Amino acid sequence: MGSIPIGGSNLIHNFMITIIALVVITLLLGLVIYAQVVMVTEHESDTYDAFWDEESEEAWTMHHTEYTNRYSDKIYFVQINSNQIQMTFETDYYRVAYANDDSDTDLYMIDPSGGPAIFVGTDMGSIYQAWRNCIVSSITQEHNKHYTLTFQKIQE
Repeated sequence: MGSIPIGGSNLIHNFMITIIALVVITLLLGLVIYAQVVMVTEHESDTYDAFWDEESEEAWTMHHTEYTNRYSDKIYFVQINSNQIQMTFETDYYRVAYANDDSDTDLYMIDPSGGPAIFVGTDMGSIYQAWRNCIVSSITQEHNKHYTLTFQKIQE
């Protein structure tokens, strides 16, 4: 009366092994996702090797900063190469100005509501000290709320 047939115990045994295997797989996947393991393959392009060759590229360090304006909006600045910074913001309210009235591509100023206003001629050191003497020479809109600021580094 309360006995389990032998075939039933194999079923329970197989069920338990399956559950344990699923738990182990879930834990391993969680660890991989948590560690953000990225597999990088070798790039075959010559320009890739030249980019990382210290003799062919000016030495520079990528900097980034998060600027909080007077309305507590976050403005993100990321240096994407030796003379460009990408500016990204989340606010829906901002102004742009063009160098002349006939152009809709020659940006002179970008001003998210609450700041900071960035003009051609702005010293990016006012945003982040490491960019002191990096003077904005052009502003390009990449897409909505994403702008590339090209700068010239001047010597003190």
